[in-house]
Amino acid sequence: MERFPYKPRRHQLEVSREVTRELRRRHVILEAPTGFGKTPVVIHALAPYIEKGRRVVWAVRTGSETDRPIEEIRVFRERAGLRVFAMSFRGKRDMCLLARRFGEQLDYSEVSYICSRERSRCPYYRRLEEGVDLQRFTSRGALTYLDVLEGAERLGVCPYFLQRRLLRLADVVSLSYNYVVSEELSWSIKTLFPFREAVLVVDEAHNLQHLNLGGDEVTEGTLERALSEAKLIGDSEVAGLVEHVRERVAELFGGLGEEESRTFDPEELLPAGYQELVEKALRAGEAVREMMYKQGKRPRSSLYHLASFLEAALAARGVRGVALVAEKLDGRIHLEVLDMRS
Repeated sequence: MERFPYKPRRHQLEVSREVTRELRRRHVILEAPTGFGKTPVVIHALAPYIEKGRRVVWAVRTGSETDRPIEEIRVFRERAGLRVFAMSFRGKRDMCLLARRFGEQLDYSEVSYICSRERSRCPYYRRLEEGVDLQRFTSRGALTYLDVLEGAERLGVCPYFLQRRLLRLADVVSLSYNYVVSEELSWSIKTLFPFREAVLVVDEAHNLQHLNLGGDEVTEGTLERALSEAKLIGDSEVAGLVEHVRERVAELFGGLGEEESRTFDPEELLPAGYQELVEKALRAGEAVREMMYKQGKRPRSSLYHLASFLEAALAARGVRGVALVAEKLDGRIHLEVLDMRS
């Protein structure tokens, strides 16, 4: 496809043709100054592959950036006649209509909790299972996040699982780095949109170095709330575990200066025989989430978060590319699992 939907800037078409040519035999790194128009150049370069049936995975830094390449592809469809079905893909956190009843943005684990509990009786999921005409979406050619979300809402169907059905039909999907780099997340996409034969575009690839997949953080505030929850449900053993961790955190890291950090071993924080206690704390946290949810509140538990963090930190001991760091910020201690393996 030779048509470019804009008046080409200097070197844009030259670079596009070079990328098209080089992709036949090798990986390509494209570096150009801000304002060069890299996104339309890359789309123009990929157009011959797309029109021959090659699929494209366009990976961006965050979910909020997935619409940018889709909006550009829409211009190519309208002005240059590119034959393509492209879509933005978001996670459950952005797409769950049931979660809206809480009136605030829930985190990923909370939305996943709601989805796993409610899917069999979710009215949106059940309507989707009854059938929906996907042609009314694919005929639009390029779907942003809101196109899918609002279209699903009008039909009264689940936006998240609707986009998964659409994904099977897509030529181009735009999604966050996490869906490419994380094995835990990518499997759910690869079953619908196989990566092996696709062209992978990593947008602003320098940001990969800042990706903290599987990372987590707890603070002294998390410990305080976890202790309150353990006392609320009357579990003295779990309360004792949390109190022990609090005391060890204060003892080991209380002397850190502001923004000073050091690595830590999670076993430094835990009492003897901690394995069963951490597992018990996780179950207690699950009970708190259940209680909160039944009360019509967010299924959130600091006790569950703390126990999950401790399990992750213990599993990460000695793993190359993962750091366990304690740092003082704004006068409070933060414990973090930094997973830099991406």
